[in-house]
Amino acid sequence: MYEEIYLESDEEVTSAVEKVKKSKKRNIALCLPRNAVLGQSIVNLKLIFKEAAAEGKEVGLVSPDTTTRNLAQRIGFSVFPSVKEIDFPRGKELDNEPKPKKPTVKEDPPIDDGDEEPDEKDAVAGGDLASAGFTSHAVESSPPIEEPVDMNDKKEVAEEAPKKEQASEHSDIGKGGMIPTRGNLRFFRQKKRRAIILPILVVLGILIAGGLAAILYVPSATLKVVVFAQPLNSSVKSSVDTEATAMDGDKSVIPGKVIAVTQETKSTAKATGKKDIGTKTKGTLTLTNEWDSQVHSFAAGTRVRAKGGTEYVLTSAVNVPGASSSVVGGKAVVTGGKKDAEVEAIEAGDTYNIAATSFILPNIPTAQQEKIYGTSSTAFTGGKSNVVTVVTQSDIDKLTAAIKAQNLDEATKQIKAQGTDEVIILDKAMQTLSQDVTTSVVADAQNDSVEGTVTGKFQVISFNKSDQNSLMEKLLANQIPQGQKIVKQGNDLVTDLTQFELNNVTDKRLDLTNNLKAFTITQFSEEELKRDMIGITPTDALGLLKKKIPADSVDIQKTPSWWPRLPFNGSRINLEFSYKAKEETPPAE
Repeated sequence: MYEEIYLESDEEVTSAVEKVKKSKKRNIALCLPRNAVLGQSIVNLKLIFKEAAAEGKEVGLVSPDTTTRNLAQRIGFSVFPSVKEIDFPRGKELDNEPKPKKPTVKEDPPIDDGDEEPDEKDAVAGGDLASAGFTSHAVESSPPIEEPVDMNDKKEVAEEAPKKEQASEHSDIGKGGMIPTRGNLRFFRQKKRRAIILPILVVLGILIAGGLAAILYVPSATLKVVVFAQPLNSSVKSSVDTEATAMDGDKSVIPGKVIAVTQETKSTAKATGKKDIGTKTKGTLTLTNEWDSQVHSFAAGTRVRAKGGTEYVLTSAVNVPGASSSVVGGKAVVTGGKKDAEVEAIEAGDTYNIAATSFILPNIPTAQQEKIYGTSSTAFTGGKSNVVTVVTQSDIDKLTAAIKAQNLDEATKQIKAQGTDEVIILDKAMQTLSQDVTTSVVADAQNDSVEGTVTGKFQVISFNKSDQNSLMEKLLANQIPQGQKIVKQGNDLVTDLTQFELNNVTDKRLDLTNNLKAFTITQFSEEELKRDMIGITPTDALGLLKKKIPADSVDIQKTPSWWPRLPFNGSRINLEFSYKAKEETPPAE
């Protein structure tokens, strides 16, 4: 016999080898679908063949692909185009697999030669009956069914065993027996009655005990009681102190714990600035002073504005001499002092290339600008544009603000992840100790983007909800009317001891204002109620509950439902309480 192993079209060679190894058959038929990956690689087929040979197994390959079968046959596989044509060569089966059975000759059935003794039946103990004064008689059994025997080997049937001698009528006298008399019969009857009554009493005792147990432990009852509750609203102050080790009700303090994190956040923003980094226009102009006879000095960087509006700056300091005057033809003639100066455009770009023109100095008083001026006799040239993207200070400021907000948000999430239902962490209590910012470039630097990194340090003071509730209950204790207790659940009730406002935060302390909304009911003993309701009717139980506590409604569920009373076992009575706010009765008009 062989085992068929079906492989997927994308089955890995390691998976195929593992399936061959796990097979308990020696003869295995690997069935590959058309265009299977394994069938297209001679390396994979060799690996499967090698591993199968190491395990002592003969592997045949079934594939509709002629190419796959040719490859497999070259390696040594037995190949078949379909499952129906699988026919492993003979002589390759496992030694422990079933071999063809040889034809057997049917032997004659064994002959009953009659030598064996027949099984003895349970006979009536004649001797025992004889000892009681009775005669025993043998009962003939049905003749056995004879099986066919060889006539030549047939033996004679064994002789019947000799019958037992019948016992004497009084054979038990002198051997401890008893002769039936009237007194003996009375004794036997009394003994028989006792033997019958005792089991009856035992059964009755069991039935009575079972009945009592059933009465005590089978019936059960659940009473769902809705109780009126009185509202109690209060406002108390408390503190959370990291130096406290336990709750202090007198000081209204509970212990707190500092949770600190360091969070690093990175972000990138696109640069929005534009800058022309081409060459600047240069030229020479002549500065003329017709204003006065004084020398006027102008430092490097002094701006001059061409008639067309383009501006340039002096590349070096210039001292313009004063004007001089003379009389020509009876008229005074003023000759201005002149000085040549080198200038360049304030920015790169070809827009600053201009023809010869006049210039003013916009930084001197307006009255002087007509008398102290500049002129060029040749064109200004050399300016060339090359506009690039640069990082502006606005880009850096916006990125810094955004990354700081993200850094705080990530730190808050990290801190809150350390909280649980029991641990309270207030968002407003979060403290930012520092946020250091670094950027990849400075303002006005040529770059398409700017990356910023913020390393922030944060901390928060946390506290346990159970400590907070315990403190609130203790602070409310003096405000609860005598004989009342707080309830924390119910229908349409909100009992909340954790509604607090943050007043102040320091490195070691939180100050809170706690707005408490609670409800109180008259104190009662649940165990005492159960004792009073043992074995009473549901009607009496309803009246008892409304008398003992301010019950609004009672739903009684009994098991079994037909049982007329509440259980006689108090542990089988279950009380479930919920609370309802008592509505204020409007005053009568």
